[in-house]
Amino acid sequence: MDTIGLVWGLAVTTADVADSKGARLAVTDAKAASGRLVHVWADSAYQGFIEFALVLLDLVVAIVTRREGARGFEVQPRRWVVERTFGWLTRWRRLNRNYEHTLASSRAVVQVALIGVMTRRLAKTNKR
Repeated sequence: MDTIGLVWGLAVTTADVADSKGARLAVTDAKAASGRLVHVWADSAYQGFIEFALVLLDLVVAIVTRREGARGFEVQPRRWVVERTFGWLTRWRRLNRNYEHTLASSRAVVQVALIGVMTRRLAKTNKR
């Protein structure tokens, strides 16, 4: 996903798949969709993803970490992009619970929701 909310890649996995392995699927999908992808931001849970992205996909992965000595909640750089997207998706009632029986149908429902999000984002951009 880029900073204006357009989705470049999507991976829907079962709950027993680690985030760093799911990221491999999503970023590979995004790289295939657009050869322009060169930089990815991630949090510390994605340390195992760095070498994969660099060697196989020729991507630079920047790990966003908390500021040394930070106490309590603190907004992390670039983290807001992901959290904002999750906020947009939770507005879609069908995604508030997992009603789907297969990964394919789960992916389709997320794609439909993201199409709606992207359509609204693009409509706002075109009004300016």
